[in-house]
Amino acid sequence: VTHHSTPWQATHHSVHPSIRGVTTSNMRPYTRSHSRLFKSSSASSSRVNAAHVAGVVVNKRYKKSRGKKKYKKLNESLLPVTARNDAKRWDAEELLSCNVYADGGNKNNKPIQPKKDDNKKVKIIFINKKELFVPKQHVEKKGNGKGLSFVQDGVFQFVLTPRDRSLEVTRVAGTGMQAKLIDAYCDAIDKGSNNKRGSKCSIKSNTAFKYVCAGAAPNRASRGVTPVHHVIRNLDQESQKMILDHFKGIERLFKEFLPTSTVQQVLGGIDLVDAKTFTITNGKSSEIYASFAVGKNVFLNSHTDDDFTYSCTTLLCSDESKKNVFLAYFCFPRLGIAVPLRPGDTLFFNAREPHMISSRTTDDVDIYCLSFYLKSKVIGGNDNKKELNEKQEYYATLFDEMSGNELN
Repeated sequence: VTHHSTPWQATHHSVHPSIRGVTTSNMRPYTRSHSRLFKSSSASSSRVNAAHVAGVVVNKRYKKSRGKKKYKKLNESLLPVTARNDAKRWDAEELLSCNVYADGGNKNNKPIQPKKDDNKKVKIIFINKKELFVPKQHVEKKGNGKGLSFVQDGVFQFVLTPRDRSLEVTRVAGTGMQAKLIDAYCDAIDKGSNNKRGSKCSIKSNTAFKYVCAGAAPNRASRGVTPVHHVIRNLDQESQKMILDHFKGIERLFKEFLPTSTVQQVLGGIDLVDAKTFTITNGKSSEIYASFAVGKNVFLNSHTDDDFTYSCTTLLCSDESKKNVFLAYFCFPRLGIAVPLRPGDTLFFNAREPHMISSRTTDDVDIYCLSFYLKSKVIGGNDNKKELNEKQEYYATLFDEMSGNELN
């Protein structure tokens, strides 16, 4: 990939002071497996790739001791997950050839019967038949108060944050708090149009279909990104504030329970390209995530998402009697794992890894599944006519030197 020719590209002189001296020799180990990056040399694609590199660069603000302390904290607060040997691990090609869903229902629940989409075969994984491994060591007496993590090839594939901390930071533990938050998200569903997040997703429900995506999004008929979604504009101020506060709680957990390098990578990337994040009508915005999706009693097929950083999922339920009950599973069929979720649990995951939310464990209660995400296209700015600035060009060139032709 070749970028616009500039004098400093060859000499590395006369560059912005903040990046002078930065080369591939003083980069931290390059990882891209949790980010959707691009082979294209267009301006928008190059901005995404540059943003990915910007937060990985070793600079004077980065301290190795901080990273080591963070890993020590994660080791103390998260229990490692190892899938059971007899759990089926689905092949990536098999997952692409058909629509795979997970039935999370208990034995007394009626099995799900999703209809075909695009003439693809439908296959169903039954959690209650132990077709995926369900880790529960974090709820056992010796693991109480801890979360879960799964690491593959040195990269976190998912992190379930400690439950008490999740409930505290997102403020959903108090009586009636989840019901109030559900009201705000239901208002968004009512103002939306049951739109879907992407063509790879097949979203199903065994009740009336209620689902919406909202947040900063690339414009469809013009260049650029709109920070305040039309759904958000139609919400009252109280609902907007509640949703933004929920975003901020989720992002606080992101910074607490994901590696320092991951946090720096996304924050550095957002800063480099001045990316739009979730914004409400008074101008206040989130720090990391740009959008949310929420659905009532939904379950999705196995898919991947074109996201820039780790996405997040959580469940809400207004029935106080179910506050400590597992109500659905977040599944990773290629890994052979289904993570059980209770209302208020917070799970961060690599969206490039095939994943899906299961159907409800029981049909006698309504649940709301939420996801928070930052699309790579939002980072790119959706504007190929807008040229990269000097700093962005520099990082884009470094990215090319590091990645070669091995993009996902």
